[in-house]
Amino acid sequence: MKKLVSLIIALGLVGISYLKVESGLSSRWLIKKTGSDWLGDGALSVTTSFNKDWLLLEVNLHFRGAVNDTVELVRDNTKGADYDTLLKSETLSSATNFVYVAISEGLNVFPKGDELLIRTKSTQSTTVYYTIIGCEIAP
Repeated sequence: MKKLVSLIIALGLVGISYLKVESGLSSRWLIKKTGSDWLGDGALSVTTSFNKDWLLLEVNLHFRGAVNDTVELVRDNTKGADYDTLLKSETLSSATNFVYVAISEGLNVFPKGDELLIRTKSTQSTTVYYTIIGCEIAP
């Protein structure tokens, strides 16, 4: 596999950053979304769409306090609920971190309009900080 030659920060707006990645084969844009959510008012439910074709690389959740809950990552398909796909479900026990490295479980290409839904099952008395990293797929 070719080594990535350079990373150049292009811009950062409203929690979404773009990093340009140059390889010998093509040029791609890394996409990053960050945020936080207080789980005392309800379970986590965050959707991410970058309004372009993109490849999911990684999801990181950090909980300020330990949680006992189930984290689910779902492809929310534009064709409707019948086409939605559960990508990952993991039960956490007294955990403060959840990391999903997408490439280890296969390629997760999101066509323009499809969204990544990150959700938990229950209310928790803590804050979660999330980071979603993807890569724009050049046309």
